Parts: sequence; structure tokens; C-alpha cells
Amino acid sequence: MPDPVMLALQKLGFVSGPQAWIIDAMLRKSTGLPLDFAERDEMEGRVQAQMLVFFDEQYKRLARLLRDNGKPDWDNEEEWITNVLFPELSAAHQMGALMGGLGVGGVGIDWNLVNEDAVAWARKHAVQVSEQITGTTEKRYVELSQEVSDQIADWIQEGDPLPKLTKALAEKMPAERAEMVASTEVTRAYAESNMEVWKASGEVEGSEWRTAMDEIVCPICGSDTGLEGQRAKLGETFVNRAGTDSGITNPPAHVRCRCWIVPVLIPLPGEAPNAL
Repeated sequence: MPDPVMLALQKLGFVSGPQAWIIDAMLRKSTGLPLDFAERDEMEGRVQAQMLVFFDEQYKRLARLLRDNGKPDWDNEEEWITNVLFPELSAAHQMGALMGGLGVGGVGIDWNLVNEDAVAWARKHAVQVSEQITGTTEKRYVELSQEVSDQIADWIQEGDPLPKLTKALAEKMPAERAEMVASTEVTRAYAESNMEVWKASGEVEGSEWRTAMDEIVCPICGSDTGLEGQRAKLGETFVNRAGTDSGITNPPAHVRCRCWIVPVLIPLPGEAPNAL
């Protein structure tokens, strides 16, 4: 991106400091779609890769504790996950805010405040997700320890039991766990930041649910009774096409949800009111 353009954006107060790389990425990869899917996919890929490494190391660590009759430090496990998720969720929130802001002109939005909100939201949500993940891990760990308590002594006599314990622990966990975390939480970060920026702009009165409508879209979002194309006032829940209140204010509607929302602008004088 040419330096004069970036300088002009900064002088106008449109972007500063940490947002510069986001502007650059968006302009390089923009496809005209409401979201920068390329950047979003990259973020999901990074989160998934880091979570795969974490889970692999965690299962080995817990297997050693099972073998040695040790006690896991679950607070420490939560902290590790938080440290993995926080920077990526912060970046996803910033990107979602930028894309949401550009969709309404970006005028009147305090981008420094947006950045602060992104960091605060990402830190809080990373902790919440890490608690959920660790809670599941702890539950399955306890179950496994009870199931294999009589076998561990035999495995030790036969040789190193770690591979068997590690494999058994991994099989107790949800399949494709890292991918589930990545796609769901990046989707959430984008949608949350969209909503925040639209509220701050004063130009938006609602949002419209969008989905890829491809061969893997789910019935919750894309069927004849799903959420695709439905509108809701900002902060209010979406009613699906069957007329049922979903209880959902923005994506994700479920684990692995890939949906997004677009703004419904406040009508100009003389324009017909929006159906919300």
C-alpha cells in the first residue's frame, strides 16, 4: 500500500498504529465481499495450528501424570490456552471492526477506542473459552483415570505406558477439537466487533444474517427455515424463517458456524423504513 495513502488515512483519524497492518491486509486482499475471507481463513488456520500443538503437548503431559499418579494443574492449563487464543482473537476482533466500520463509511468512529475494546474483549473471551475447554479436558481426564486405573500397572510392567495413555486421552476428547475452536471463535470475534462498531457509528439500526449457502451449510443457518437473510435490530435476537426466535443476536449460531452479518443502515429522509 503506498505510504501517502496510509498517511492520509492516519491524518484523517481513520486508522492509527496497530490498525495499519489491518488496513493494508484488507486492501491487498479485498474481494468486494462483506468480510475479508482470506484474512479470516488465515486467522482460523493459525488458531487451529496452535491449538493442535497445544493439545498434542497437553495430552502427553497429562499422560505422564496419569502414569505417575500426579495431579494436573488445571489453572496452568487454562492459562496456556488463554495465551494461545488472546493475540489471535484480538487481531480477529480488530479486523472485524475495521471491515464493519468500512461498511458504514468509518466516519465518527474512534479507532483507538476500537483497538482498546478489541484487546479487552479478546482477553476476557480467551479466558472464558479456556475455562470451557479445560473443563471438558478435566472431566474426560477423570473419566479416563477411572477407566484405566487397573491397567496402568500392567502397562508399566510391559514397558512405557505413555503412548497408550496419550492415545486413550486423545480419543476421549471431541473429534477435530482444534478446528472447532478456531472456526467458532474467529467467527464470534468478527461478529462481536461488527456489532460494536455499528452501534458506535450511529448509522446502523439492524443487521442481516448471511451464510455461504454452499453444500456444507447447516440447517440452522441455511435451510428453508434457517437464519439466512433474516434481519434483527441491533442487539436483538434473530427470528428464523420458520418464525421461531433463535435466541441468537449474532454468529456463531453453533460450533463451526461460518456465517457473518451485514449492516442495515438507518434510512435517509424520504426512504422507506426497513423491515426489522
